[in-house]
Amino acid sequence: MSQAECEQVLLGRPLVFLAPDLEVYSRRRGLYQPYREFSGGRHVATWEQALSSVQAALDPSSDLGSELRRHAERLRDEHFDLAYHLRHVSVPKP
Repeated sequence: MSQAECEQVLLGRPLVFLAPDLEVYSRRRGLYQPYREFSGGRHVATWEQALSSVQAALDPSSDLGSELRRHAERLRDEHFDLAYHLRHVSVPKP
């Protein structure tokens, strides 16, 4: 997760993932985790799609906006919430 992504999820802001070269990049460089999992299955490939998604994210009545906000909350909980980790990550006993 990049610094910009960290800041956005900590501030409770939704994320829009623009990945026009996803196939080429993942084939050449690889990814730490499946992009679909990280992006919530919602990434866009064009600037037009990105702008449309940003507009939806800013609209409190938009279903897509609600979905993007929930995904940002999940990323925040997964990466920054100690209580989440205590509930979902098994820690080996000494």
